[in-house]
Amino acid sequence: MSWQGAGRLREALKKSNRAELARRLGVDYTTLLHWQAGRRAPNLDMLARLCRELGASADELLGIPRLELREPPADYGAHPVEQEWIPLVADVAAGEPMIAPRHEAEDWYAFKAKWVRAVVKKSGTPVERLFAVKLARGARGESMLPTIRPGASLVVDPGPEATGVRAIEDGRIYLCRPDGGDGWTVKRAWLAGGARYLVLKGDNPTSGAIVEDMKGRALRDVIVGRVIYVGQEEA
Repeated sequence: MSWQGAGRLREALKKSNRAELARRLGVDYTTLLHWQAGRRAPNLDMLARLCRELGASADELLGIPRLELREPPADYGAHPVEQEWIPLVADVAAGEPMIAPRHEAEDWYAFKAKWVRAVVKKSGTPVERLFAVKLARGARGESMLPTIRPGASLVVDPGPEATGVRAIEDGRIYLCRPDGGDGWTVKRAWLAGGARYLVLKGDNPTSGAIVEDMKGRALRDVIVGRVIYVGQEEA
């Protein structure tokens, strides 16, 4: 299975001395060519080093949409309890993958700063990397029923900037991009077959499982981030 980031790596390497880059990374020049051709994929540690050397983010190399993070509302500081403002960046699915970016300036959620900092302390994710998404209504938002209802708002932790999601906890809820595609969907995730396969499944008994072959791939290819908060609308 080819590496999804090969084409983007070729673009990033156009202005670089490939032989010198291979030397700095401590890899054979042929290894760099294999990455560039998509025949092999760098591991997470090497991906982080590539990002630093090329001045690129993992999002760019892996083709993860970079959604616009806007400034919070002008009165965001006028609260008696210190707040952290999380941008609502897109509508997503809990069924057939989809992503519909949001651009309205008022799309922000406020949380107690103390709670937000406690949540991200373990993952090492900067607070400013957190973002929120909203589940689509109708059939596309129903595969996580009865746990998460259509229209719910979710806060997502995408992991540290250059390395992304390093590991998952079986059975936890994640924002995913099946088959490395552009669409996003919310599922529980499990590793199976000695971590060869990633199983994505909704809580709705009528929803089928998605099985991803992870050979030659990193979790970041499929897992956008871990869902750390669910805000439900009234039933």
